[in-house]
Amino acid sequence: MFLEDKRIDFSLASGSQEFFWDPSLVEIAGMICREAISPGFASMALLESCKEILVIKLLRDVLKEKAAQSASGGIGKADLDQIKDYVLSCRGGGPNVSRMAEICRMSRRTLLRRFHAATGKSPSQFAAELQFAKSRELLVASSMSVKEIAFETGFASPSQFSRAFKRMAGLSPAAFQKQVRE
Repeated sequence: MFLEDKRIDFSLASGSQEFFWDPSLVEIAGMICREAISPGFASMALLESCKEILVIKLLRDVLKEKAAQSASGGIGKADLDQIKDYVLSCRGGGPNVSRMAEICRMSRRTLLRRFHAATGKSPSQFAAELQFAKSRELLVASSMSVKEIAFETGFASPSQFSRAFKRMAGLSPAAFQKQVRE
């Protein structure tokens, strides 16, 4: 096989990446690569056929995930990953549930309902937990100030960050950082 780890990396339009471990997809991709390197008789017909098979298989996977997502009433892994990326990329202004809904291409109400069904939490709780985990990591491992960490983790101000952190950890960020470093 042309790929030792049998993994094909498909970058989606959203910027996230999904990995497909289907051996038939790996084999078809291998055929395309071999044909591109050394074209043979009816290369264009073979490439067109391979393209059609890939499109059908990938659409089946996407539709299967969407059907499972609808049946469970929850939110899919791809949407959850996009929300996580969005929350972790917020700087100085915090995540917004309406923006999360836009990212997932659903209404705010549908997002709230499906998100809770999938995680048992609201999107806001999920975002707060991600921000808390990232801020703890930065307080422990970086030399950034509390003000810089507040901005980096999506809080509008250091005081807002301190209140949220104290609510989650029981200590102020500075006290937590001091305790960890002693």
